[in-house]
Amino acid sequence: MKQIQTTSPTLKLPLILTIGKTTIRLETDETTIQEFIDGMTAGHLAYMAQGRKAHLFDTDLILLVVQRYQMRQATLAFNGGYVTGYLSTLARKGTYYLSNASFCDGYHEGLHTYCLLRHRHTFTQDELCSLIGWQHQEQNSAYNAGYVVGFLQGVTLGTQVVREHR
Repeated sequence: MKQIQTTSPTLKLPLILTIGKTTIRLETDETTIQEFIDGMTAGHLAYMAQGRKAHLFDTDLILLVVQRYQMRQATLAFNGGYVTGYLSTLARKGTYYLSNASFCDGYHEGLHTYCLLRHRHTFTQDELCSLIGWQHQEQNSAYNAGYVVGFLQGVTLGTQVVREHR
């Protein structure tokens, strides 16, 4: 009996990725792109498996952003993808409860920043990864996490989320 060996063509990684209403340019090396995509997948699956069933509060999102920023076992690309995947899935499929005024202030600032940049700028994977480590010099981690959540909800829902928060 003759064995047939099958080979699959090398998969090409995408150069752009659509997250909700926004196109993200993937601009780094293939390893980093793959880590970002793997992180997004892991974040999406984590939300679907655990977050969707839980009653999430803004404090849960603060912990998510802070833990992913401080996690050194994974790369920045994976962690950035994870936060992006988790929060974009939350924006489309779930809700969370607000209890922290600083988080709310950061959320509105992040959403406002997205609105200012969305027509003038093509966002990149590296910018989204840098976002989870962004820290306003005069604010706390709740504000910073709110900023990340607001910005990524803008990325995911576009102007729909802006109209809902007026």
